[in-house]
Amino acid sequence: MKEFEYDGVTRVEVSKRFPAFPANFYFVDGLLIDTGNAICAHESYAYLSRRKLLPHTIVNTHYHPDHSGANSIFKDRVGASLYAHRLGIPKLAHPKKMFLFSRLLHGTPEPSIAQEIPRLLETPNFTFDVIDIPGHCDDHIALYEKKKEWIFTGDLVFEGRAREVNVDTRIYDALESFRKISRLDIETLFGGHGEPLRNPRDLVLSKIEFFEELGRKVEELREEGLDRIQIRKKIFGRERVIAYLCEMKFSTQNLVDSYLQCESNGNSPP
Repeated sequence: MKEFEYDGVTRVEVSKRFPAFPANFYFVDGLLIDTGNAICAHESYAYLSRRKLLPHTIVNTHYHPDHSGANSIFKDRVGASLYAHRLGIPKLAHPKKMFLFSRLLHGTPEPSIAQEIPRLLETPNFTFDVIDIPGHCDDHIALYEKKKEWIFTGDLVFEGRAREVNVDTRIYDALESFRKISRLDIETLFGGHGEPLRNPRDLVLSKIEFFEELGRKVEELREEGLDRIQIRKKIFGRERVIAYLCEMKFSTQNLVDSYLQCESNGNSPP
């Protein structure tokens, strides 16, 4: 567990069995943004308790277990209010069965009862706009503090080129979410993994360009008569080991299929 400070925002990076896969949660002005994974839940609570950083409010950016796994321990022990997107509420209350590598990596979350998050969330010193940013999953939200030009984006934005994505990714929704945040004034982007990104607009625009170009490649190959697996092999080659560890729930095939699903449903890319 590692702690980093950024102008009033505390980032805590947690991992246990696999240090190569850390996740972030954030504490700012009594607000806890995400809670980390279940396997580190007791350590996370004890750590924040020692630091006297216990929250009065918890927000999940989305339901995935590396972001919501410690919900129940914070909610039960601190009595904090828990908020999530309305589509995430049933998923938090009834966590779905996880594949083996995910259980080893994150542990198994306990059910947690959340309230639907309002469009505006206030703490003693800050006001956060709640912005829908689906794509990575359908219940994904961001918290935007306009005066500070902070945005907390969960798993929407990473540095580097994406290859593997989750099975519930909807790539054209993600593209629209990228466009949405590219129009905001952002000085610091706090993501679900890795270090915060300063002045991230160029990075966000480059991701829009990358995913648009990738979509054009997928469409060209589909028009040439290639099937979904042939398209994936043509663009990405073989799946990497991580895809097999995740039982193909996290793979390049999911990314290709997300483009094709939009087209097969008769929808035009936005």
